[in-house]
Amino acid sequence: MREHTLEPITPQKTKEMYLEERENARYATRRTIKDVLEIFVEWAEEDEIEDMNDVRGRQLRRFKNWCQNTSDNNTVSLNGIMSVVRRFLVFCVKIEAVYPDVPDKTPVPNVTDDEAVCYDKPSDEQVNAALDLLETHEPCSRRHVEFLLIKELGNRAGAIRSIDV
Repeated sequence: MREHTLEPITPQKTKEMYLEERENARYATRRTIKDVLEIFVEWAEEDEIEDMNDVRGRQLRRFKNWCQNTSDNNTVSLNGIMSVVRRFLVFCVKIEAVYPDVPDKTPVPNVTDDEAVCYDKPSDEQVNAALDLLETHEPCSRRHVEFLLIKELGNRAGAIRSIDV
């Protein structure tokens, strides 16, 4: 069996490298990744982890528990956070910052079908304000049409967005 030798690298530096790696991702995806990794780096500093080589299963479980205890993250949010961290750790394996088995030790919570759907509907005031803005700045855009449909049909925003045609 081959011994893996890792060179020291800080969580902050690996975060920067991963963001560079993902520079061609959609804006919303990059924003999510950046937000999650900022949380991860903050936690690493609090937990006195100065080298990604030290991240293992126990630390990842502590991170998950820290995320649960320091915010009002529900299971869906926590699943998203831990999924981003897992993909980040796969990148960390490629740059030899963590051991190859570390991503598989990421505790990603299961989300039930009931938890995965949000049944919230925007209020009439929210829809009208969005329409005013979109009619001025994004007329005839997909988002503009989505909000017109929400106003006319009263559907959830997610149901409207799922329409392909």
